[in-house]
Amino acid sequence: GERASSLAANTEAERYFEKAASLVATPAAQAALLERAGHVAWRALRGEAAHGQYARALELYEVQEMAHAAARVSAYLGRVMAARGQADQAIERMERGFQVIENDEPDADLATLAEALGTLYFFTGNTDMAARRIAKALDIAESLRLPEVISRALNTRGLVAYRAKHPEEALALITHALQIALANDLPSAALRAYYNLAGGLVQADRYADALVEYRKALALARKVGDRVFEMAVAGEIT
Repeated sequence: GERASSLAANTEAERYFEKAASLVATPAAQAALLERAGHVAWRALRGEAAHGQYARALELYEVQEMAHAAARVSAYLGRVMAARGQADQAIERMERGFQVIENDEPDADLATLAEALGTLYFFTGNTDMAARRIAKALDIAESLRLPEVISRALNTRGLVAYRAKHPEEALALITHALQIALANDLPSAALRAYYNLAGGLVQADRYADALVEYRKALALARKVGDRVFEMAVAGEIT
């Protein structure tokens, strides 16, 4: 599965991870493999499959009372649900997980969930809650040096700045989010940053510059087999 994923053969990778999950002895190990299956299914533009894999992993983590792992997977599941028009339900589910672990020792799982919540709050128009959750994510991510969470959180802060009509601040935040993602080989975070950076350049009527960023994003999306961003970026280039 890992080899197939590295070659952008994400549909095949999902099948291998699911097969591996059926062979392991412990629920926790099974959940971890289903979580990986969800990641590659989502990259392959298989939203229903990704939803199913994440939901199964979440259920197993919850049964094992692994609250932090469950919180992490609820963040991934929430992104899929939001893309399917279920953002409010996703936030409700994610907030339940957030309340369970909010006062625990801060870790990557709490940071991941806080960032995902902040992003969904932004896209549902609740900028106050978006700012609160993103601040929480950055507090943890910067202290623990979690580059993917930092990149994603700065990206969302950039979107908040756009909404507040601060385009230069937004471009600065998203550009730095992109630099962090590229420096740490984080293609998913980099694709999101490329997409939002180019979108900001379009808003500034800098179409030639935007095309440069969109084409970089398209090349990266095809390299890693991320059909979600490949389709989105191709549409923006058109």
